[in-house]
Amino acid sequence: MTAAQVALAFVLVVACGLLLRSFIAMITTNPGFKPQGAVTASIELPTARYDRPAAADFFRRAVDRIRALPGVSEAAFSSDLPWTGYDENTGFSIIGRPSDDDTEARYHFITDGYTRATGIPVIAGRDLNSSDVSSAPLVVLLNESAARKYWSSPEAAVGARIKLWGAERTIAGVIGDVRDMPWDDRAAPALYFPQAQTWSPQPMLLIARAGVPPASLVDAIRRAVREIDPELPLANVRSLESVAGGAMATRRLTLWLVTAFGATALILAIIGVYGLMAQMVGQRRQEFGVRQALGATRGDIMRLVFSTAAIMTSGGLVIGVALAAASTRLLVSLLYGVQPRDPMTFAGVALALIAATAVATYMPARRATHVSAASALRAAD
Repeated sequence: MTAAQVALAFVLVVACGLLLRSFIAMITTNPGFKPQGAVTASIELPTARYDRPAAADFFRRAVDRIRALPGVSEAAFSSDLPWTGYDENTGFSIIGRPSDDDTEARYHFITDGYTRATGIPVIAGRDLNSSDVSSAPLVVLLNESAARKYWSSPEAAVGARIKLWGAERTIAGVIGDVRDMPWDDRAAPALYFPQAQTWSPQPMLLIARAGVPPASLVDAIRRAVREIDPELPLANVRSLESVAGGAMATRRLTLWLVTAFGATALILAIIGVYGLMAQMVGQRRQEFGVRQALGATRGDIMRLVFSTAAIMTSGGLVIGVALAAASTRLLVSLLYGVQPRDPMTFAGVALALIAATAVATYMPARRATHVSAASALRAAD
C-alpha cells in the first residue's frame, strides 16, 4: 500500500514539475511585445456610415487625438491583440517565383504606430507611416517567421513583391515575431496591412502606450473618441498586461490544481512511510534488542530500518517511473519548452521523494536504536 502511495506521489509530482518548468519557460521567454504600460479598447465602426476611406480618416484622427493626450507616447489600431488566439489566414504568391500553394500567412490590419504601441521591434526595412495611404503604392509588413520561411533572411524579404487579393504589394519591412499564444513553440508567418490601404469592416482594437498608469487614461480616451463621433462607444477596455495575463490564466490554474494534488499525494506518502516504519519498529522491538545484545551498534540498527524503507521506496519509485513515463504523454499539449519525459524533472522528483521518505523513516529508526537489550530479553521471557 505504501509503495503504491509513493508511486502515485511520483506521478503527480512529476506532472507538477513538468507544468512548473513549462510555466517558468513561458513567462521567461521574450513574448515579442511589451505588455506593460499600455491600455486597449475595442471600437466597431457602423458599416452604414463608414466605408474604408471614412474608416481610415476616423482612425487617423482618433490616433492623432489620443497621441496628444498627456502621458500618451504612442497609439494605434489593430484588427487583433497579441495572445488572443487570432487565426485569420490567406494565401499569396511571390512575384518572380513559380506559384506555390504552400505560401500562406496570418493577416492583420494595423495603423501606423502599431509596432511602437505594442513594443514589437522593426527588424529590417521600414515601419508603416502616415504616408501609406490609399493613393500611395501598396505595401505590407511581414513578421520574421514569414521572412525566414519564404526568403533567406529578413533583409532579403525587404523590397520583394507579393500578390494577393488581386493586387501586387511591396514588402516595406519586417517586424519581430509574436506567437499566437504564449505556449506556441513558434510564431506563424504573418502579414500586416496598413488599414488605410487594405481593410475589411470589423471591430478594431486601440492600443495606447503611456508613461502613466493606463487606467488613468480611459476617460480621456473616451472623450477623444466622442469628440470625433459621439455615437461610438469604447468596449472591452483593459490593459495589455491583463490581456497577456488572461492568456496564461488557464495554464496557471492547471498548474495550481496539479500542485495541490501533488502536494497532497506527497504528504500522504510521507505519512504512509512513517506509519509503516513505526509499526515495523514496534513489531521488531525484541529483535532489535537481541541484535544489540549480540553486539549490533546503533548504526547497524539504523541501517537495518533504513534498508527496509529503501526497498519499499525503490519499489514505489520503479512503479512510479513506469506510470509517469506512460501518463505524462497526456500533458504534451500543456507543455512549453520541456519534454514530457524530461530526465531532469524525473531525477529531481525521485531525489525529492527519497529525501522525504528518509525524513519520514528517521524518527522510527531513531526509536529503534533506543530499545535496550535487557528490556527486550525480559519481554522475550
